[in-house]
Amino acid sequence: MNDAKLGMSGGSGRGRPSPRRLATALAAGAAAFGVYSFTARPPLIGDTLPARYLPVSILERGNLYIDDAPTLFSPLVPRGRDGVTPYPARRVGDHFVSWYPIGTALLAVPVYAGARLAGVDLHDEAQAARLEATAARLLVAASVSILALVLFEITAPCWALALTLLYAFGTTSLSTSSQLLWQHTGGQLALCAVYYGLAVSRRRPAWFLPVGFASGVAFLARPSNAILLAPVLLLVLFREPGARARVVLGVLPAVLFEVAYRWSYFNNPFYTQVGDIGARAWTNHWLGPFAGLLVSPGRGLFVYTPAFVLSIVGFSSRGVPGWLRAVGVGSLLTVVTYAHWGMWWGGWSVGPRLLADLSPGLVLGLAPLRGTLLRASAVVLGALSIAAHALMAFTVSGYAWNAWAGTDASRRVWQWHHGPISCATREVLAGFQQAQQHCAPHPAVGSPAGATKRRDG
Repeated sequence: MNDAKLGMSGGSGRGRPSPRRLATALAAGAAAFGVYSFTARPPLIGDTLPARYLPVSILERGNLYIDDAPTLFSPLVPRGRDGVTPYPARRVGDHFVSWYPIGTALLAVPVYAGARLAGVDLHDEAQAARLEATAARLLVAASVSILALVLFEITAPCWALALTLLYAFGTTSLSTSSQLLWQHTGGQLALCAVYYGLAVSRRRPAWFLPVGFASGVAFLARPSNAILLAPVLLLVLFREPGARARVVLGVLPAVLFEVAYRWSYFNNPFYTQVGDIGARAWTNHWLGPFAGLLVSPGRGLFVYTPAFVLSIVGFSSRGVPGWLRAVGVGSLLTVVTYAHWGMWWGGWSVGPRLLADLSPGLVLGLAPLRGTLLRASAVVLGALSIAAHALMAFTVSGYAWNAWAGTDASRRVWQWHHGPISCATREVLAGFQQAQQHCAPHPAVGSPAGATKRRDG
């Protein structure tokens, strides 16, 4: 690949890591998995239920229907527009299909297959819930290992390890993506694979094929990742003619699969979730939501991971690889897009969930930081980031805040005193009951434990 054209710098570009770096990356992923295993159990979230049951359908029935999903069809899950079908599903003919993208569920199939071989009863609801959480932890832990390898390619080992720690514990990787099989869970893994391919493609252009493939998987997991990756792939296609065929061939399987899936299961090759919702889900008043996505106490990206403020400096630094700068552009476009989303705060959420897929790229944006002051600032802000996400992951109040906020969530995300971080901090200092009394406008609302909520987006 032409380094001058894309502004590539740093890293070995060998295409395969040294044994020492590989061992370190795997150890980082293993450590992340261990920590994720001790987080507080989140409430039942309807959005992730199709991904819990789809791997079972694939392994046992060879299809992508979710007809056999007891918890999904239980009274705990709110019904959709027809008043009968659970909102995370759609009825097509005599079957039910997932209303949400299925990329993460596909990535979880190997985990379910291993559990099945180990004798796990996939039809036991308690074991199915634990297996979903285990699969989510493994997928995010794998993304931690891959991102560590990317960082080893573009920056010094010590700084790479520090940033790996930030990604594992100071982002939504800890508080959201590793909890359940979200779209973000698979999206982050696929995006880390994209970035690794780009980092090593300087001397091994063959890596552009897996770059394309991983980009397609990122789209299957969460279609909005196309906005994030568009500037990156366009840069590669226009500035590196030799990579065009490989990228296109790599993306093609995902595109063909998606069209075939929608045609076969929705009777419409162009069916989309956004199209199903319609124009009512969008708003032209986006400046307030844009600020909310970045700096609101309840959902602000820079509030929960303040270290990402310095990613702006990193993306704009001299000598930054062209693809990495394009990741910064794609991240901005993604935030602007979600600012037009009517439920920009992400519904029943913890922290900046809607922007979870930006986390790997924004961590990479910190790699170019130079100088003691900038790196020391990043370390301090990184510690605050880890503390914020730990509060969300290891307390009940992080999720309970959504029940306490109720239908007033879009306004209460701007409150510091009764915001999620304040409520979770009070739980740590004085217990859950004190947090509830402080944060719940109507104490009778109680804890959301066991409740199923909808998170749009």
